[in-house]
Amino acid sequence: MNRLNKFLFTLHSLLFYSLATTFVFANEVSVNISVNDPNYKVPAIGGKLYYSAKIENTTDTLMEYKWWSVLSLPTGEYYPIHKTRNIRLQSSQIRENKNMRVTIPEWLPAGTYQMFWYVADPQQPGEIVHSAFTFEKMPPARTDGPRHLVAVQSGKISEVTTFGVLPQSGDTLDAGDFTIIIDKDFSAGELEAASGTVALRGEFVVESGVTLTVHGD
Repeated sequence: MNRLNKFLFTLHSLLFYSLATTFVFANEVSVNISVNDPNYKVPAIGGKLYYSAKIENTTDTLMEYKWWSVLSLPTGEYYPIHKTRNIRLQSSQIRENKNMRVTIPEWLPAGTYQMFWYVADPQQPGEIVHSAFTFEKMPPARTDGPRHLVAVQSGKISEVTTFGVLPQSGDTLDAGDFTIIIDKDFSAGELEAASGTVALRGEFVVESGVTLTVHGD
């Protein structure tokens, strides 16, 4: 195999490996984060969520990477957690911490969050890998009575933008001309036991537990 063919074969192998492996790029660094207790929900008053994080250098040389982390909020904005930091890893070295924590303040909204860790190699511009997990922050106990909420756009019941607020137990929801997606990640009505994802039209009531009372079509 001449040099050109050997180079092309090596390049093809690296590209295929990069595409086939979720959290690894051609320079062979991997990152993985996972929540320690998948059933834990951050209370309405805020609290600490514990998770594990691992970064691995699978090359045969000393490498230096950049890493940082952010939270994706239920409203779509991003909340910074860790500023960009350097990490040096020897050949085949793994840096792991099973007692990482992120503090969620009370003033952040209720709903579904995603925690992201990013790792980049400064010697390979544009090569960034990430790992993520999701978790929930519970809504505060309601002090008002049930509300009648009318959809402002089609979307998931768990997204604030669908009704303008996050529905709570007892609310009457009117989908109008929109399609409302009932997904199992919705926390305010506790629909974790919902079977898959279904679309409902018309008016329905969110009850505590897993009950939905449907009115209309």
